[in-house]
Amino acid sequence: AREIQRLNEYTNRILASNPSALAVLTGSGREVVSVNRAFCQTLGLDEKLVEGRPISEVLPWDGLEEVIRQSLASPADARKEEMRYLAEDGSERCVLVSAVPLLTVDEADPEEESLLVLNDITEQKRQQERMQEHSRLAAVGELAAGVAHEINNPLAAILGLSELIQMESLPSQVTEDARKIQEAAQRAAKIVQNLLSFARKHEPEKRYMDVASIVDRAIELKSHDIKLNNIGVTVRHSKSVPATMVDELQLTQVVLNILTNAEQAIMEGQGAGEVTVTTQLLNGKIRISIADDGPGIPAENLHSIFDPFFTTKEAGEGTGLGLSICYGIIREHGGELWAESNRGEGAIFHIELPVSTDETSGETSGESRTTETPANFIPSLRVLVVDDEPVVRDTLSRVLSGDGHDVALASNGNNAWDLIQTDDFDIIFVDLRMPGLDGQGLYQRANEFSPDLAKKMVFITGDTTSASARDFIKSTGNPFLSKPFSIRAVRQILQASA
Repeated sequence: AREIQRLNEYTNRILASNPSALAVLTGSGREVVSVNRAFCQTLGLDEKLVEGRPISEVLPWDGLEEVIRQSLASPADARKEEMRYLAEDGSERCVLVSAVPLLTVDEADPEEESLLVLNDITEQKRQQERMQEHSRLAAVGELAAGVAHEINNPLAAILGLSELIQMESLPSQVTEDARKIQEAAQRAAKIVQNLLSFARKHEPEKRYMDVASIVDRAIELKSHDIKLNNIGVTVRHSKSVPATMVDELQLTQVVLNILTNAEQAIMEGQGAGEVTVTTQLLNGKIRISIADDGPGIPAENLHSIFDPFFTTKEAGEGTGLGLSICYGIIREHGGELWAESNRGEGAIFHIELPVSTDETSGETSGESRTTETPANFIPSLRVLVVDDEPVVRDTLSRVLSGDGHDVALASNGNNAWDLIQTDDFDIIFVDLRMPGLDGQGLYQRANEFSPDLAKKMVFITGDTTSASARDFIKSTGNPFLSKPFSIRAVRQILQASA
C-alpha cells in the first residue's frame, strides 16, 4: 500500500510539473478525469469546475473533437493540430493540440481513456510573425533603395531645370512658377531621403550631430499623417543646445515612436489636438520633450509603459515593444527616457542625452566642404559628365555650359573610359549606379591607370544612405553629389576643384 501511494504521488508530481497542459479523458463522452496545474494556468480554469465534465463543455472549440479522434486513430504519427481560441482577457491564444491513448495491459479500446496534450505556442507564433515582419521590412528597405534611385533621377532634372529657369530673364509669373516647382521637387526629395534613411538596414553608428535637426527630420516623416488628423505641431529649439554623439537613425526611431503614440492618443481622445516638441540644455544634458494634449496615461500604467509587451491597445493593434525598444536605445546612449502624465491632462515624454565630445569632427560631405563663390570667379574647366540617365546628363551639362565650362558627355562607363584616355579633363562627374561599367568600376580602372586621374572624379548618387555606397565614397576621399542636387552644390565642388 505504501509503495502504491508512493507511485501515485510520484506520478502526480510528474503531471504537476509538466509544462504542457494535460487532461485525462475517459469514456465516449470524453469526461475529464483529472488535469494538471499547467492546464488550469494556461486556460484560466478552476480544477474543481473542470473535472467530471465533458471536454467539449470545458473547451468549446470548433474542431477539437475531430482533432482528438484523428490523433487517437493514429497515435504512432504523433499528430498535432494548431488551434486558436480567445482567452478571458480577449486576447487570441494559439495552442498545439494532440491526444494519445492510455492503453491498459490488455490493450483495451484506445477511446476508453486518453490523454489530451495542449502546448501554448502563442509567444513562439508572435516571435515568428515578428521575424517575418523584420524580413519584410528588410526587403522593403532594399526595394526603397532602387525606387529612390529611380525617383531621384527625374527629381534631379526637375530641380536643376527649375533653377535654370529662375536664372533667365523671363516674366515674373514664369519665374514664380519655376520657384514653386523647385520647392515641390525639394520637398519630394526630402521625403524620399527620409524614407530611404529610415527603411535601410542599419548598424548602430554614433556620430557628432545636431539633435534638433534629427528631431526636425522625424517630425517631417510624420507631418503628413499629423496634418491629416488635424493635429498641430509646435517646435521650440533652444539655441544653447550643443551637438553630441548619437545614432541618427536610432534617435529618429525613438522620436517617431513617441510622436506616433501622441497622435494615436489624441485621435482616440478628442480627435484633434496639439503636440509640442522642445529641445533644451538642462543641468548639463540635452533634453527633448514631446508633449500632447490627449487623454493622458492612467496612473496605474505610467510605470509599466516601458515594459516589454505591455500595451493598452486591442489585440492585434500593438506588440507593446515600441516604447521598450525606445527605452533601450536611449539607455545605450547613456541617457534616460521617462513620462509624466495626469489623467485627462495629456502626457509628456522626456528624452535626456549626455553631451559628449566628437573624436572625429571635421568630416564633411562633398557638398559642404567650401563656401560658395559666384560662378564667374570659377575658371573655365574641361568637364566630363558620365550618367546613363539622359535627363540628368543634359541638365548637368546645361548648368556647367551656362557657367562657361567645356563639357563632354558619356552615357556609360565604357564610353567615359574611351574619352578619358584621349582627352585631359579637369573634373569628372560620374554616376555610381550604371549598367555595365559603373562609377565604382570606372574609378578603380582610373586609379590603376593614374591615381591623380581618379582624384578628379566627383561621384553622383541617389542613395547616400546605402552602406556600400557610403563606405566606398569615404574610402576614396572624393567629393560627391546627392541626387537631386542644386546648382549651388555643383558650383561648390567646381570651386574646390579649380
